[in-house]
Amino acid sequence: MKKIFSLDLILSVAVFALALLVRWIYLIQFQKSPFFDTPIIDAQTYLQLAQNLVQGFWIQEEAFWQPPLYPYWLGVVLWLTGPSPLRLHLAHFLVGALNCALIYRLGRRLFSRPAALAAGIIAAGYGTFLFFEGDYLPVPLIILFNLALLLILLRIPDHPSFFRFGAAGVLFGLSALTRPDILVFLPAAALWLAWRLRPAFALRPLAVRLGLLVAAGLLIISPATIHNAFTSREFVLISSNGGINFYIGNNRDADAFMQIRPYAWDNFVIQPLLAGAVRPGERSDWFYRRAVADLKQDPWAWLWRLGRKTCRFFRGHEYLRNQDPYLARNYSSLLSSLLWEHGLAWPYGIIGPLGLLGLILLGRERRPDRVLLVLYAGAQVVAIILFMAAARYRMPTVPALILAASWLPAWAEEKWRQKKRFPLLLAALAAVGLLLAGNLGGSEGPEMGIAEQLMWQGYAAKTHGNLAEAERLFRKVTKEFPDFLPARLDLASALAEAGQGEDSREQLNKILELDSAHPGMVSAKARILLAKLDQGRGDSESAIRHYRAALAIFPAAEEAMLRLTPLLLDEDRTAEAEAVIQQCLRYYPNQPWAFRSLAAIRWNQGRREEAISFYQRAAKLNHLDQETRLFLARYYASSGNRRLARRYLDQVLRHDPQNFEARQLRALLGG
Repeated sequence: MKKIFSLDLILSVAVFALALLVRWIYLIQFQKSPFFDTPIIDAQTYLQLAQNLVQGFWIQEEAFWQPPLYPYWLGVVLWLTGPSPLRLHLAHFLVGALNCALIYRLGRRLFSRPAALAAGIIAAGYGTFLFFEGDYLPVPLIILFNLALLLILLRIPDHPSFFRFGAAGVLFGLSALTRPDILVFLPAAALWLAWRLRPAFALRPLAVRLGLLVAAGLLIISPATIHNAFTSREFVLISSNGGINFYIGNNRDADAFMQIRPYAWDNFVIQPLLAGAVRPGERSDWFYRRAVADLKQDPWAWLWRLGRKTCRFFRGHEYLRNQDPYLARNYSSLLSSLLWEHGLAWPYGIIGPLGLLGLILLGRERRPDRVLLVLYAGAQVVAIILFMAAARYRMPTVPALILAASWLPAWAEEKWRQKKRFPLLLAALAAVGLLLAGNLGGSEGPEMGIAEQLMWQGYAAKTHGNLAEAERLFRKVTKEFPDFLPARLDLASALAEAGQGEDSREQLNKILELDSAHPGMVSAKARILLAKLDQGRGDSESAIRHYRAALAIFPAAEEAMLRLTPLLLDEDRTAEAEAVIQQCLRYYPNQPWAFRSLAAIRWNQGRREEAISFYQRAAKLNHLDQETRLFLARYYASSGNRRLARRYLDQVLRHDPQNFEARQLRALLGG
């Protein structure tokens, strides 16, 4: 009984309870935010992927763009809890609270109980943890896997069983499937294990155990690799966004690209396609090559950028990536007290510099268990500064920094007892210097400008169906910032939804006028919206002209191709429609609607076998396209192929058990 209810277990539960209480208060306050149930940018993408998974899209059309584990986890949570934003956020906060307890456990393994408890309490009230746990982002899940990995690695020397090596490999794999940064730590962890176990093991048994660790990690990662090979016919280990992230963080205009916004992003991300790199891995390689070309052209400038990123990593300011953490303070008094900049930046402006000093001192001590924490933090720093040093990406390093900073008072007390005043003086001077460097320049404040803030608030209002409020916010932006075209486009969209077609058209024409010198993605979107307005009033020819104009600006504009194709077919311009479809497939080789449109064309031309082949491809790519499956079932039933007809009908009925036609035909076919 004593062992079950140990003091450390009680304190772990207490830290978890404190962290959960803090997060519950924040969750209640966060409901005032317009983004509580309206995620934006990456969070919106993750939620959409999760919703697709719930609807049956377990296999994507091509290689994973982002590491897949988090959206799959989010999909499972969504399936279990239903589409409740409160429950989805609570799931993230539960993981965050568990992380705080694990930080205490890790601290207890490495340091004294007071240092571990201090680390757990700091983590429980760490404002930036709350902010990222409150969004649909993988941050808390990454930290969970990494903390569990460190704990299992530290236990391996006590009992180096095959199970523990395998468990460590599994955690490496799970973390890599959430974000591959952890793979940088793998060689360091293997060397640490070899160093710790070499006296007790001969080389061969040690190599077998390390091989098991690597094999277990690869086994966990392999479903993603197999999925990527199956869908894109190329080798992509986990996801294909590595190249673009490397380019963003290392090109000559890295600062500007770090804050690239959605419409500019659309124009940027499509560049490899325009250059002929179609498959996901090819697109990633294209960005890697571009970044390396910039590096070779001016290596000294790249080293300067690398140095700036290293400094930025330890700066107190929370650099944005998507949402600005400091703006979230407006919706929560709790977060406002736990995340601020007033000369000093709390919390990272204190924890970052002191944690760095603590890690340096831990490294000098060379105690084996503590060295592992230093190696982990070092690997994280290397991985992040090679890519992007934004607040969101450095979060997995924060637990190590909190632990190292919490240990500093114990180190200072020990040196004081030993009457070693000189190391204390040096450490104090280093602490002052690092704190000044981490906070030098004063408060930087929110990075997101007022125009973008208002635009996103308008987007949230529009998503909630409050078109009047959305129009008010968008008009405020266009009045104060007339050249901010994304907000003007959103205003035009809100006006169109509200039935104010002519007012919408006026805003769209203004965009084309302001963007006439170098038309980009916003102009292409404006053309598409103009075409949709023309379609609404029956002017097909004008709509076709606008869709073609959009494609002239942006040849890979999928929506323009999707809407232009049926217009051309309605006008009996089959050759032109087929040319648009082929253009779509050149950029998007796995687009279901394109294959379905080609199938309809071939069917009308009497080329039945070719048409059926295209219909089959469309059905395979779109799990929700029951109309195509019904068509195929009718075709095979009339052709006497009852087996295939039943197969397609069964697929329809799995998704739509009440489909009358499918049920009727299935009953007729029997079997």
